[in-house]
Amino acid sequence: MISFIGLDENRFEVKIDLSLFSLSVIYKTFNWFTDRFTVYFINNDDNTLDTILEKNDSTIPISEDELKSKISQYLIDYQTREIIHDETKNLKELIMVKAFSSLPDFKEDKLLGFKHDEFA
Repeated sequence: MISFIGLDENRFEVKIDLSLFSLSVIYKTFNWFTDRFTVYFINNDDNTLDTILEKNDSTIPISEDELKSKISQYLIDYQTREIIHDETKNLKELIMVKAFSSLPDFKEDKLLGFKHDEFA
């Protein structure tokens, strides 16, 4: 769950369910707003994080709808990147091992535990 609350014209609150997004994803997302906002995090007992964004300059022209859209977009983007990173970590390691292996008869089968053509 993500809920957006306009506290006033210069402050916004975003409540984020920590079971949906990691802290890493949340920090990366809100880092993009630190040029225009001061960002505060409040950890709650109900596994949610309240994020308060306070405009650094009250003349900054940004609408609540634009802010909601950007935050949602960045959260999904960084969460997708984290999933892809986690799912391809072993593949990246295997590529690095093969690339820097000095053995002429290096075979992936020994690292993977199966032949690559067994599942073709």
